[in-house]
Amino acid sequence: EYLERAKEVLGRQQALVDAMRSYSSVNANDQKPMHFLSFWEQFLVTLRQRTEKITSIQNLQPGPCDVMGSPMAIQTVLIQLVENALDAVEGMENPKIELSVTSEGERIRIGVKDNGCGIKQKDMNKIFVPLFSTKPKRKGLGVSIALKLMAQMGGRLEIAPHAEGGTVATICLQRVGGENHGQAIHQ
Repeated sequence: EYLERAKEVLGRQQALVDAMRSYSSVNANDQKPMHFLSFWEQFLVTLRQRTEKITSIQNLQPGPCDVMGSPMAIQTVLIQLVENALDAVEGMENPKIELSVTSEGERIRIGVKDNGCGIKQKDMNKIFVPLFSTKPKRKGLGVSIALKLMAQMGGRLEIAPHAEGGTVATICLQRVGGENHGQAIHQ
């Protein structure tokens, strides 16, 4: 019995070490100016292949719009936020996840809003801490990795409860040139 418990503890410790290696190895090294509209269209195709629960998608108006970043890192961040939203709406009567994109001067703002269970107030100050999770089978690295990637790209990640229930996660990316500064984005 003692050996079985020791084996279980060692297994958890190995999983912890593996998780920390994973956290430290994720980087946004391939940053460059990238055409956001092309990236966004590809991301939406990928997302639609994974889920049909996205109910509202707002798109940028056509035109030049480049952002500075790593396409792989931005996709990783967005997929993590969508996966969290999917977890939050699981079991809800009318699950709803909305993606929005707005242009705000020198930044592009991408929002992922859900009508799920929301984040408990007592957990708000822990959500960016590596290895914190309220989900039993998760490692608690997704949001902390997303925050790390956004910081490496000079962007921001914000997560907050939504006034109508659920959660809204927002990332901001730095624009590079372009002529669409300040235009509203709609479908």
